[in-house]
Amino acid sequence: MGWDKWDLANFTDENSHLKAYIQKTSGIWVPPIVRLGKWPNIENKLLDCVLFPIPEEWQKSLPVKNDPFILASENGENLLADIGWQAKKDVEGVLDDFVKLADSNDDEILEFTSKWGPLWLCVKHRECIWAPLPSSIKVGYDGHIDYCLWFPAEPLSFYRFYAKKVKAILDAAALLVEGKPVPPSLWKAIGWCENESEWDISIQRFFLISTVNGWLEATGTTLWLEWGNENYPTLHIDTGWGCFSRVWVELAQCLSSAKQLCVCDLCHQPYIRKDRKPQKGRKNYCPTCRSKNAKQRVYAQKRSVK
Repeated sequence: MGWDKWDLANFTDENSHLKAYIQKTSGIWVPPIVRLGKWPNIENKLLDCVLFPIPEEWQKSLPVKNDPFILASENGENLLADIGWQAKKDVEGVLDDFVKLADSNDDEILEFTSKWGPLWLCVKHRECIWAPLPSSIKVGYDGHIDYCLWFPAEPLSFYRFYAKKVKAILDAAALLVEGKPVPPSLWKAIGWCENESEWDISIQRFFLISTVNGWLEATGTTLWLEWGNENYPTLHIDTGWGCFSRVWVELAQCLSSAKQLCVCDLCHQPYIRKDRKPQKGRKNYCPTCRSKNAKQRVYAQKRSVK
């Protein structure tokens, strides 16, 4: 399966790309250089990894804790910026690039990390993303802070494993959209038991979205307001820290055919837009206001002011 089925399931845009329209991301930071190398796992076995440069302060105590002050710098924006990391401005299309890693070679993974930076997967907790943000701090049962941990070396197998998982979710969702059961091989790739394919379609749909929802919770995705020179503040989906957080938010948008979180220009209420992305500079209206002839009402209001 793949793009043809995803097109039919309406998971892609007009250019057949797995592309969502999310206006804000807390931090996708790209290092000045990445390289392939070896790094020991907990059993002291050397693994093929992508190696990332880190500040000298971080090197003193590995693995790195997600202390909310871990990025604090006296010289610049943060410690990563001090050693040449750059905040990525153009952040659309990470899902499209990520699913291609399912059958990638080492150099293709290196190219991905050069463009998108680390996955920032926590090595301590299951299905967890390391993030130096106050909202990501966990408290253990004993009342003490349960820090997430990250090594500046991410196994190549991680990239292939999770790319295959995301690709399997898309393939499974395309089948479930048509009311067809998901085969055992896909359930195994997603992380469920192979016999899940024996359940009713509605139950299989629940299993699938549970996987996506679990990762959405791990990303720390939030709604965020910004207010510039406009009359009203703009509502954003903030995808959290790193490219892997954004992968799951883009995936959720693709599966739901939700093109963008918008604010209606008439009633000023937020809504999920499921058709085309609003054209820049043009008014957009929620389904309720559209049904009430919003354009004509706005035109009438303008005429009454003159």
